[in-house]
Amino acid sequence: MTTNRHITETERAQWASMAHLALLQCIGDAVPWSIQDYAFHGGTSLHLNWNSPRFSEDLDFLLSTRVAVRLKSVMAIVGARLQETLLLTAPPLTVTITDMSTARIGNFRVTLTRPGILGAVQVKAGFWLVPPTYFENYQATLRTPGIPANLGGARIRVDTLLPAATIESAYYDKLTAFATRSHLKWRDLFDFWWIDQQLPDEVAETPSLARVKGHLRGYDTAEGLSPSAALRRFAAMLTDRTAVIAAADLALKPFVSPSMWTSIRQATLGEMVDLARTRTMRLATLLEVEALTPLPGTGTNTGASGS
Repeated sequence: MTTNRHITETERAQWASMAHLALLQCIGDAVPWSIQDYAFHGGTSLHLNWNSPRFSEDLDFLLSTRVAVRLKSVMAIVGARLQETLLLTAPPLTVTITDMSTARIGNFRVTLTRPGILGAVQVKAGFWLVPPTYFENYQATLRTPGIPANLGGARIRVDTLLPAATIESAYYDKLTAFATRSHLKWRDLFDFWWIDQQLPDEVAETPSLARVKGHLRGYDTAEGLSPSAALRRFAAMLTDRTAVIAAADLALKPFVSPSMWTSIRQATLGEMVDLARTRTMRLATLLEVEALTPLPGTGTNTGASGS
């Protein structure tokens, strides 16, 4: 008689990583799209493509509305291939994919189970729909995802090349998140701090306003505010520094290694808060100044108000 047992936290992490890698391989093998049609971005892309030390739960993609009509059929192929791949693990994992899509995002929940083990692991593959022109100014590069060390001996083939957001694009994505989220996410603060360290000072300190506005074109700002006002709204959420840092224990700690948490839990968390607040307030000011600057040859301001 087989005795069931509960899934361990180590297994949860292993299964999630296996699902990420197998999904990315299957997507890369199945999709008929080009780098002008979609891009892998977000926290898991940073982790697997650029060696960010933060673990992320879901796979996030940008997808052109030009090809979105084929997403469901593509994901049906991906689901079948994913099941074939994970049945080869020992013991095999069973896969269930649930389509949770809306008009704005193609959203697919992947649930993994294993006979004899109580509990399941869920990851999501989300495809945020953007206009076809969005990719004209979105910097992506072809990357093969790296294989993390926490697979517990499982072997997953990963040799596909996927369009992935560059480090600079990830920076502008995070600035976009600051202007568009209705709430504060500690994972955004960590990612922003980590990306900031990878970039030249001139990029981090003086971002391209054209790229900021280009990234924002695919989203609605928080409360419908102008970009500068939305950024100042975000900066205001960081005013109570002590309370924001206290929230990291639940909101960030589970997504970094114990050694990383030990190294950042003192002064570095405060640095993350201060950096995000300083950078967003500076960007808000730059956007406001640009909005007040007359266009060449007009002598008047024909742009939208920055705040």
